[in-house]
Amino acid sequence: MQQEEVVEKQELDVLLYMNKLQIYSNKAYFAAKADNKALHSFYVHEMEETMETFIDGGVVLDGNNLSQNMEGFGLGAVKAYEAGIERQGLTNVDSIYSILTNGCNSCHMVSGKPYLVIKEPTTPIFTNQDFSKNEYSDIDVDGD
Repeated sequence: MQQEEVVEKQELDVLLYMNKLQIYSNKAYFAAKADNKALHSFYVHEMEETMETFIDGGVVLDGNNLSQNMEGFGLGAVKAYEAGIERQGLTNVDSIYSILTNGCNSCHMVSGKPYLVIKEPTTPIFTNQDFSKNEYSDIDVDGD
């Protein structure tokens, strides 16, 4: 019985982390579309921090080492995405964002959850945030 409680807690944690990542990636996408460098950098940093915490958590569920999968597919995709943005710029996010979605979907596949399919967002997840470029958009942000 206690083992089942641990698995349930890990499932809840997995959902919370995945929801955070989906929110941050959605916001990063729309910040990039608006050419808002500071806001984009902030949310990419939040994605990295969330993934690193998840990796450090040693999450194994149903025999799948989700932390290890996150390191290879998730964090690896974020690093490749950042390199793509660095090379091509924020305004080319449409041609680069698939790096993130492919990382997510590959991780879901090897983690036994192929029915979880992530795609490029079409609308911001929240309607009450302004992603527009402004006088603060080009400041250097470290994500804190």
